[in-house]
Amino acid sequence: MYQIDSSGAASSMPTPGAAATPGFFTGGNPSTGTPATILDADWFNAVMMELVNIVTAAGLPPTKGTNNQVLTAVQDLFAAIGGNSAKTFNVAASSGPNNAVNQSQVFGIGQTDTDMTSSRAFNTNYTNTTGKPIRVRVNASSGSSLAAIGLFIVGAEGSVCIAPASGEAMGISEVVLAGEIYNLISTGTVTLGTWRETR
Repeated sequence: MYQIDSSGAASSMPTPGAAATPGFFTGGNPSTGTPATILDADWFNAVMMELVNIVTAAGLPPTKGTNNQVLTAVQDLFAAIGGNSAKTFNVAASSGPNNAVNQSQVFGIGQTDTDMTSSRAFNTNYTNTTGKPIRVRVNASSGSSLAAIGLFIVGAEGSVCIAPASGEAMGISEVVLAGEIYNLISTGTVTLGTWRETR
């Protein structure tokens, strides 16, 4: 992209004429006496500078013979809004309600189903520090009637599973948002089976 530099080009932007009624181009029609549209310097200068300003806004120097600078500038400007301008249309992690969401923040992408049984226990607070939602799934068995397990999130709701008799399989699942604290409680006689987290 480059400004006009041929013979007769002005060294500074001429003052444009007063705005007339907006319209559209026409090739004219001799049979009806309709004249063709006159393409004047004001219009060409406006279009040229619209394109040049996109290029310079992205920090690119207009370069004669380089015909993809507007495309490159648009890609860089969009990428620079919330991410790394070296990566086309990349966005940083969202921190507000009107931000685009990075894939690293989306549940299920880049996460695996992990067995956490050996590092988890009843009646203990755990914090989701992964930066994205996780899914917690717990299986247990009852050793008494009306035994129960409850998976609760501090400051939010939770789930409860009650076994009507001894020897019953019990299961519970919750989605825990980033930063939330969660806790698995039990009443009666309960044996923890597996504790898995998609994280």
